[in-house]
Amino acid sequence: MTKGQLMATTADRSYHYDVLVSQGYRVRVYGPVAVVTGTYHEKGSSKGKHFDRRGRFTDTWLKFGGGWQCAASHDSLAMKD
Repeated sequence: MTKGQLMATTADRSYHYDVLVSQGYRVRVYGPVAVVTGTYHEKGSSKGKHFDRRGRFTDTWLKFGGGWQCAASHDSLAMKD
């Protein structure tokens, strides 16, 4: 997803969340780099369609001037049984 696509998705007011939870965080710090992994659950509706998704995420953070900035983020849906 490009930055423009992400921004458009974020601005889309048709999304309504009943559940939006991130959990199971694990943080690994390697000097000025931190990698955060965990799971998420999102449930709600968009444009009249219901969704119920669970998955995993990985975020990579870089330390700049005493603060942290997210450099990359990835999420993927869990495989269905």
